[in-house]
Amino acid sequence: MKRIIALIDDNSDREIVIASAVELALLLNIEVTVCHLVIAPSNWEQLNRSSRDKHPTSKLKINEARFLMDEILGEIRLKNLKAKKRFLYFDSTEKDPVLDFQKDELIVMEKKLLNRGRNHALSDLLFNLEPSKLILSAPLQTNSISDIVFTSNFHKINSETSQIINELYRHLVFNLNLVYINTKEKQENSDISINNMKNVIAANGFSRTGISIFHSDQKLHGAELFANMKGGDLIILECSERITNLELSKLNLPIIIINKCEA
Repeated sequence: MKRIIALIDDNSDREIVIASAVELALLLNIEVTVCHLVIAPSNWEQLNRSSRDKHPTSKLKINEARFLMDEILGEIRLKNLKAKKRFLYFDSTEKDPVLDFQKDELIVMEKKLLNRGRNHALSDLLFNLEPSKLILSAPLQTNSISDIVFTSNFHKINSETSQIINELYRHLVFNLNLVYINTKEKQENSDISINNMKNVIAANGFSRTGISIFHSDQKLHGAELFANMKGGDLIILECSERITNLELSKLNLPIIIINKCEA
């Protein structure tokens, strides 16, 4: 993993996002980039003064964000971490904005950011960001992670998933619980699921692992039910279909979502 992205807007809870991003960065000894979401044309940096003057609210929010990010960067650097800042400009009238995130980054974000009530386009944009996303409803405490629940189709897991799990193994002592969740829409023979999970464990060198089959109405709901049953502290979920805000709003445990596993 190359860096942690702390994704905030002007309503974000800094204790949840910034503190969690810093804790992870200290654990993994990597850089933090504080990324502030602003509602403004995506080509803001290329606009001249007269064009920017047509967006007075955006100008005000950007200036406020600059002061906030400079304060946050100062706090992060006091912890001997490398830190940078950047803006994420978003305009719902535009299509296919270029966001310039990389797959080997991990975005830390507050669950409420996906559900600020602005519009579906923003939620879709945030959810479909290419890197893995750690979505939180409370501050992450890495020293309390002793059980991680990992669910996927397990036919073949993403390289990003393997990297994240093995990096956590290097710094934390935890049990990894692999669980295949059968839903009403998609069910699989248990023998096939178990063999796939065994192959994933062997291929990726995972240790301290358990294998389970679980039945639930929805994959995400099942992951949290299983995690609660096992005393799980963190969920890692590979998904090939977008998870709705309604599903996420019911989730309490921290979750790393890795998009686009093979169907």
